[in-house]
Amino acid sequence: SSNSDILGGNTVTATQGATIDYNQGSNYNNTTGLFTAPVAGLYHAYATMRVGNNNGLNQASIQKNSNGTGSNVVAFWELTGNSSSKGFGHMSMAGQTKLAVGDTLQLVASSGTISFDGNDNWSVAYIG
Repeated sequence: SSNSDILGGNTVTATQGATIDYNQGSNYNNTTGLFTAPVAGLYHAYATMRVGNNNGLNQASIQKNSNGTGSNVVAFWELTGNSSSKGFGHMSMAGQTKLAVGDTLQLVASSGTISFDGNDNWSVAYIG
């Protein structure tokens, strides 16, 4: 819910303004920004965000087990330029992945800046 930019290289956490509206089972740690799978299964993850105040390359990814390479990237988003230079600001990404008990998911600002406001959210849901 914060309008502050989250700089590249950071996991989205409550310390950067993320507000937790729903955390059934307390499997999301708002201090570390990690969601830990309580049971093995298929998980769906999505994020809606906007470009921060950066005219360069902006990237965000949802990563499995704190690994931003290969099949560990559940979803990826990229935009060059900020919202005023592109005529829009909000983007969404989504992906599904199999998780074992104890596997984690996290939303990472990979480069540039991303930002959230009261209309944006990030969520992980057990779907199967």
